[in-house]
Amino acid sequence: MLSKFHKKLNELYYTKLKAIIEKPENQSDIKKENLYYFLFKNLYIRFAQILIIIIMCLSRILSPILYIFDFIISIFYKLYYYQKYYSIKNLNYNQSKMKIILDLDNTLVYKSSRKIQNLRYFSLNDGSYVYIRPFTQKFLNSLSQICDFFIYTSATEEYASQIINYIDNDKCIQKKLYRKDCIYSNGKYFKDIKKLNLKKNDNDRIIIIDDSPNCYLNFHDHIIEICYWEGDPRDDSLIRIQNILYSNYIAGGFFYNVILDSKLMEIENFIS
Repeated sequence: MLSKFHKKLNELYYTKLKAIIEKPENQSDIKKENLYYFLFKNLYIRFAQILIIIIMCLSRILSPILYIFDFIISIFYKLYYYQKYYSIKNLNYNQSKMKIILDLDNTLVYKSSRKIQNLRYFSLNDGSYVYIRPFTQKFLNSLSQICDFFIYTSATEEYASQIINYIDNDKCIQKKLYRKDCIYSNGKYFKDIKKLNLKKNDNDRIIIIDDSPNCYLNFHDHIIEICYWEGDPRDDSLIRIQNILYSNYIAGGFFYNVILDSKLMEIENFIS
């Protein structure tokens, strides 16, 4: 900013000086104006130099202080999350089940008017097809012994209940929340986990599996974002999530969100 102002002032000064030289109508006016510009320019330069020196000195003095302050805040931030995720990691989920909250559309199912080969489906009254994501049944059945399942969807109850009844043959799903249980704001439906009315000590046991994580009002650290599904019969996202979670449970007796675990590892590496 100072350099631009300096350049503009020089241009103004030399333009005016040139005009005076080219039209020397009054010699006394030339000397007078020339003197004013000369003094103003030199005073400005001195002022700019002093200001730059002051700024540089302050920068040198404050820079280490700000760096230390920023480092201390970073340490406290990482220690806070270390404590939070470490406590989650050490919960014994053999004795207390994890609470898995699932979305429906584009997470477990895909609705379409076209036919797709090699996928389970059922027909709706409007002539469309609802396709079931590969490994959905296996995911529910395999983890039902160590998990409580919940459905939270922004779809209507009439539509969603048909799907749930079809895919949940073994009654693995404990509770269902529909569009009426969402919060409508700015043309979007948002999900509030508090509406599940879980116990307070269950909050650390929550895992959310959804293709649209931004629709949740809380528990963002507990979300596993699954890829948006549009009927690909080769998709294996659910089985991969199942294998990771179940292997953690078998290996250490702990069952926790793989996202939280990765953050814990990152913080442990930083501290060590």
